[in-house]
Amino acid sequence: HFVRERGRVVAAAFSNGDVEYGDIFIGADGANSKVREAIFGHIDLSPVAVKEIVGSSCNRKLAQRYAHTFVKIQEATRGLAFGMIPTDEKESVWFMQYDPRIADAVSDEPGDIRAFCLDMLRDFPAVVKEVLSAADLSKTYIWNTKDFDLLPSFHSDNVVLLGDAAHLTLPFTSAGTTNAIIGAKTLSACLEKAGNPETAFREYYRLRSSIVGEHIRLGRKLRED
Repeated sequence: HFVRERGRVVAAAFSNGDVEYGDIFIGADGANSKVREAIFGHIDLSPVAVKEIVGSSCNRKLAQRYAHTFVKIQEATRGLAFGMIPTDEKESVWFMQYDPRIADAVSDEPGDIRAFCLDMLRDFPAVVKEVLSAADLSKTYIWNTKDFDLLPSFHSDNVVLLGDAAHLTLPFTSAGTTNAIIGAKTLSACLEKAGNPETAFREYYRLRSSIVGEHIRLGRKLRED
């Protein structure tokens, strides 16, 4: 929780007993942000309409064949897609996005995940099976994709939000990490330029809100498509 004096946040208190004092507090604690809840109250997240399984695969030939290339394969008639991008000379990150009304994973055990992905993607190109055959399924993650409407502000007094804590979009735009990095750069520049935090936080919202608002809208459109 936050420690307040005369209505202003002066410290952040943690569950292990630590208390950290400061002039401003930046909440970059993700989609289920406790900082956001502390300053704005409960925010309704959208229901899960699409799930995403994310994992990594170690295949040097594949990684070199698709170096610097983001590959995404979308099924035309159902909500099902597969994508991959090499992250170094031998490893690739891959994902499967799917409508859980078609079918859903019975568990997050590696064997169950492998069988589920192979069954769902059985009609996809051969490269998909190559990726999955080299995948370490013990490191996969099932992501329940959600978002929330654009907030009226990214701050309250001397507490400001950053990244998914401030603006959560669906993953189909592939812009979440980029928005967090650009948001951090923008907030830093605003703090350096402005004479006080309030002015900086308002300018930060002005510069970023319309862009992330458009990504929220586009993510929802891609989900429906």
